[in-house]
Amino acid sequence: MLHYNKEDVKLIFNTVSSLLSASAYVFLFPIIFVLLYNEPTIFLYLYVLLALVVRVFAKLLSFKSKVEVERRHAVVSIILFWIFFSLFASIPFIVLEGASFIDGFFEAVSAITSTGVSMFLGKSLMHSTLFWRSFLNWFSGIGIVVLAIMGLFMIYSKFKLFAESEGHSEKIGSSVKKTISIFVGIYGVFTIIGIILLRISGLPLFDSIYYTFTSISLTGTSMNSVGLLGYNSIWALIVVLLLLLAGGTSFITHYRVYSKRSLWEYFKDKNILFYIFITMFFFIFVMLKFSKLLPLHTLFYVISAETGGATLFTNAVHKTFPELVKGIMIFLMFVGGSTVSTAGGIKIQRLGIILKSIWWKVKAMLLPKNAVFRRRFNGQNITDRVTLEVMGYVLMYVLFVLFSTFVLMALGYHAINALFEVTSIQGGIGISTGIVSTSMPLIAKIILIINMFVGRLEIMPVLVLFGFLFNIRLRKH
Repeated sequence: MLHYNKEDVKLIFNTVSSLLSASAYVFLFPIIFVLLYNEPTIFLYLYVLLALVVRVFAKLLSFKSKVEVERRHAVVSIILFWIFFSLFASIPFIVLEGASFIDGFFEAVSAITSTGVSMFLGKSLMHSTLFWRSFLNWFSGIGIVVLAIMGLFMIYSKFKLFAESEGHSEKIGSSVKKTISIFVGIYGVFTIIGIILLRISGLPLFDSIYYTFTSISLTGTSMNSVGLLGYNSIWALIVVLLLLLAGGTSFITHYRVYSKRSLWEYFKDKNILFYIFITMFFFIFVMLKFSKLLPLHTLFYVISAETGGATLFTNAVHKTFPELVKGIMIFLMFVGGSTVSTAGGIKIQRLGIILKSIWWKVKAMLLPKNAVFRRRFNGQNITDRVTLEVMGYVLMYVLFVLFSTFVLMALGYHAINALFEVTSIQGGIGISTGIVSTSMPLIAKIILIINMFVGRLEIMPVLVLFGFLFNIRLRKH
C-alpha cells in the first residue's frame, strides 16, 4: 500500500502554506465597508488580525521537503487548503454575527463552495459581513482557484496536477500566467458589466455589487428574506438571469467568443445547445403543469436550478411547490452547468456522454460485428476509458446524494424534501425547502458540509483526503 511518509507531509503542508499566504490578503477587503458604513471599530481590527493570523499560521506550516510534487500531494494540499481557509473565513460570522462554531463554519463553507444556503435567513447582517459573504462567493467562482495558482506558480511548474485536483482537467492554456489572465479577465468583465446593469436597473450600488458577486459565481444567496422581488424591477431579474447563464457557461467557450470576436461560437458548443434544449423543454413543461408561476418566474427557477440557485421566494414557498416541480428541479440541480464554469452538478458534458454512450451501444448492436465507427462528443473522441470514468464519477455522485438523503430521512425529514436539499447542496445550487437552519441536528450539518466539499471538489479529492489520513506513516518501521 502507498503510504505518506514524513517528507510527503512536509511537502503537503508547505503547499498549503503557500496557498494560505497568497489568500491572506482577501481578509482586508471588508475593511472598506466597515469604514464606509461607520461600523464598530472592532470589525476593522478583526479583519486585520485575521489577515495577520493567516499569514503567521501559513508560516508555521512552511517546511522544506526532499520529494517531488505528485498528484496525490496536490489533491490533499488543495482540500486541506479549502478546509483551513474555511475555518478562518468562518470567524467573522462567529465573532461579529454571533453564530455558533458549526453554524459559522457551515456558512463559510457554503460561501466558499458556491453553494449559497445560509444560516442567517431572516437576520439582518452588517454591510461588511454581507460583503464578506458575497466576496467569498465571488472568489469561490474563480478567485480562490486563481490565488491558489498564483501561490503555487513560484514553487511548482506542474500546474495541471493542481487543476486536476479541483476537477478541472479540461483543456486550458499551457502557460499559467496566460490562463490566469484569460480567466480573471473574462470573470472581471462579466462582474463589472453586471454591477453596471444592476445599478441601471434601479438597485443601490452595494446591492448591485452583492447580487453581481453572488450571481456570476452561481451562489445565489439573497441579502435578506425579501430577495430580488423586493426591488420590483423586471430588468434586475433579467440581468441576474444573464449573469447566471454567463457563469454556467464554459469559460473556454467565453474565451473562444472573445478571441474570434463572434457570438456564433456559443452555438457551436454542443453543451450549450443541449443546455438550451433542456431549459426550454422543462420551462414549457412546468408552465403547462404548474401555471401558478409567472412565465419569467418559471424561467428564472429553471435556469437557477441548472446554474446558481438564485431565488425569488422564501424557503416556505419552495416547500409548497408540487412534487412534480420539485422532481424536475432535482434533475436540473443534479445535472448542473457546463464544465470549466462556476456551476456544480455532474455537468452537462457528462450527461451528454452518458446519453451518447447509450446510443453507441445500441448502434454497435445493430451494425455488423466487426464494424467500426467514431465516437465523438462536442468535437472530442470518446474512448471506453473516458466513458467508464464518467459513469464511475456519476455513480459515486449518486451514492453520496443517496447516503446523505437517507441520513436526513432518518432524522425525520420528508423524503422528497431531503432529496431536494441534498441534491441542491451537493450540486452547489443552494435552493432550499427550509431544512437548512440553525435548529438542524449537528449530524445533518456535518453531512451537508461534506456534501458541499464533495460537490465543489468533485468527489475524488475528498476520498483521497480520507486515504491520506489513514495512510500517514511518520516513522520508519
